Amino acid sequence: MVVKETFRLHPPVPILPSLEAMREFKVGQFDILPKTRILVNVWAIGRDPNG
Repeated sequence: MVVKETFRLHPPVPILPSLEAMREFKVGQFDILPKTRILVNVWAIGRDPNG
């Protein structure tokens, strides 16, 4: 459990390698088009108090 919490607060890679959207989808009010590069900030997700 301690290791899991440590990785949540201090991920080994703070931003995942970029991903490419394969199809159109919506995130909140934003339309994401195919071939759009997406960056996932794991550091911010781990610090989200609602998560």
